[in-house]
Amino acid sequence: TLTNAVTYDAPMMQSYIFRPTGQPTPYNKPQASGGQSLSVHGANFGKARYSIKSRFGGTGAEATIWIADSALFVRVASGVASLLTTVLTIAVTGRGTAAKSFSFGAPEVTGRIPNVEGPSISPGNAPTSGGVNGTISGFNFGANSYSPAGRMGVSAAATTDWFSDSRVQGLIVAGVCLELDTIVTVSAQRGTQTRSFSYDHPEPINGTVDSAINSPSTGAMTLTLTGINFGQSRYSGKARHHFTAEEFSNWHSDTSIFYKTPAGVGMDLTGVFTVCAGYGTATKLYSYDMPTVSMPVQGNGATMGGSTITLLGSGFGTAGYSPAAGIGVQNATEELAIGVNASATACEATRWASDTSSLCRTAAGIGRHMGGVYTVAMQVGTQSELVR
Repeated sequence: TLTNAVTYDAPMMQSYIFRPTGQPTPYNKPQASGGQSLSVHGANFGKARYSIKSRFGGTGAEATIWIADSALFVRVASGVASLLTTVLTIAVTGRGTAAKSFSFGAPEVTGRIPNVEGPSISPGNAPTSGGVNGTISGFNFGANSYSPAGRMGVSAAATTDWFSDSRVQGLIVAGVCLELDTIVTVSAQRGTQTRSFSYDHPEPINGTVDSAINSPSTGAMTLTLTGINFGQSRYSGKARHHFTAEEFSNWHSDTSIFYKTPAGVGMDLTGVFTVCAGYGTATKLYSYDMPTVSMPVQGNGATMGGSTITLLGSGFGTAGYSPAAGIGVQNATEELAIGVNASATACEATRWASDTSSLCRTAAGIGRHMGGVYTVAMQVGTQSELVR
């Protein structure tokens, strides 16, 4: 006799055909829950039914059925991971392997439902302070816990707990930004739902904590803006009023920022705070000081008009904001105070010179001790005796 003299060729695997069972699915890979069927094609599977076993990675198949020397029927067990080695063992012909030949379907994130066990959040939103549980739904998260990891954008959840093949729950960390991707990773495979999660918008509160909510027209006044969802750390947030950015914005906490007002004019201005594309507004946040007219350099003009009067005061603005001056109110301060329509005659032309001076070319008129009105950006300053 001669022992170990003859060896049959080892089985060779050439291709798989995935045969979905149960619920229809558009995916062409076995799901992590297992139970799907594969037709394995190759050679040297034997001319009859021998003891045949197959496995993917380290997990044996639920069933392996011989069909022919070139075909097997395999029912896949539950599992996760990609590029697993397929091993086929046949009692007569031995063992055949195919490296990196089999992958389970990657996790799929399909949506999110409110958490009913902890603090309730709206689907897809969380406060910037974090600390709430978000439940992510989908499939292929695994039939057991394979250490899943959830994250929103680039920030990993503080903890991620597996509940089922279709549900994981993560403790959301502090952050900012809108329309972040929701990602679940299981055994190096990743599922993503794009633009599906947002932190709450910043919400400024009308007014400030400072006693003064007015700024001089020259700006450079530091105020404190209060609100919520400004972020747990400095995320390059910016404050502005209407379309003008503040000179600087300095984050202080999730509920307050410091900002320095720029030069400008106007009243009841809307404030806007923006951080990472999310913004909130507060109407009538602050006003610039009213213009004041202290005296004219020249206190009289010709009755036919055309005289140039230099108006002195403050709050005229650091640039020309289309000011308008008028002369002819007998007592401008008193009339405006009691709501009387001041019957001033507009200057033929008003030209801004600086924050403290403007030029008025008088219109034709008569009268003594005439008051005047100076208007810029809907703000009105008066002088009770502008022309003698």
